[in-house]
Amino acid sequence: MKQLAIVFGLLFFSLGKAQTTTLLRGKVMSDTLAVSGIEVINLNTEQSTKTDSRGFFVISAKNKDVLAFYSKEYIFKKVVVIPEYFKMELWEVKLVKSAIELDEVVVKNTKLNVPKFTYEQAAAARIDKQAANPKNPFVYDGTITNGMDINEIGRKIISLFKNPEKPKRKKQPEEDFIAYAKASIDESFYKQKLGLQKNEIDNFLSYCKEDPESKKVFINKDELTLLDFLLKKQKAYLELIRENNK
Repeated sequence: MKQLAIVFGLLFFSLGKAQTTTLLRGKVMSDTLAVSGIEVINLNTEQSTKTDSRGFFVISAKNKDVLAFYSKEYIFKKVVVIPEYFKMELWEVKLVKSAIELDEVVVKNTKLNVPKFTYEQAAAARIDKQAANPKNPFVYDGTITNGMDINEIGRKIISLFKNPEKPKRKKQPEEDFIAYAKASIDESFYKQKLGLQKNEIDNFLSYCKEDPESKKVFINKDELTLLDFLLKKQKAYLELIRENNK
């Protein structure tokens, strides 16, 4: 009888635990393009899945779970699940392309096509040069009559090995606090939790960036710390707006 009670207890516990998680449907985007092959990991349950060819994914999650989105080509992103995500028809997650370091530029070996001169072509070139600059046969100037023009041949060979114009190093955009906050926190959080309009989000993040603490938040790259910081700054920001509107 005691064993039966334990079995029922475990069963109810499992059912209760299962009811706390819900399938969360979303789509991963970068700019306006869907992104496939993104690893989506629930860090609380350690379950994972990948986005399909159209960027869609489905994963079990509950409120306050932390989902991680990972790919070598995009900036790593963690998102804290909030109830509003389950109410959406489709939760959209935005990723930012990771910057490509261009410290080293590898140039592939290029085969040089060295033109071949026949004896007749070399002789004709020498005659043309002598006709343009006639030589006094009674004065020795250190050259050999009808000899090979070593200087001219040397210049032609050197010109073949001159380096082409060096490729300009492409300057990569630097990620800052504002880009990090936008990439890490979904737009619905700013609208629904912070009470901001879409056109107010950039102004709010610029206001947050002025606080020296934003640098620590940006360096640590912890989404829970970022959420606390944004919630704290939201109160001061709204008070500032109200004062300016008086």
